[in-house]
Amino acid sequence: MPQQTKEKLFEIMANSGLNDKLTCIQQITYLLFLKIIDDQELVREKNANLLGVPLDNPLFDAEHQNCRWSVFKQ
Repeated sequence: MPQQTKEKLFEIMANSGLNDKLTCIQQITYLLFLKIIDDQELVREKNANLLGVPLDNPLFDAEHQNCRWSVFKQ
């Protein structure tokens, strides 16, 4: 990651109240994890829809849809 991008990211986090770089890295890691599992869930949903079957063992139930990257990134 270019130095400029890292500094911009840490600046955004600092403006949000996260001044410790380790905490920033932890939060970024958490967000990336959420994106990865949401991407995988979207693929599983698409495949289930194509096959016309319900999604077996969804990662995000109806109560936790707001935790999906695709929902809260906006």
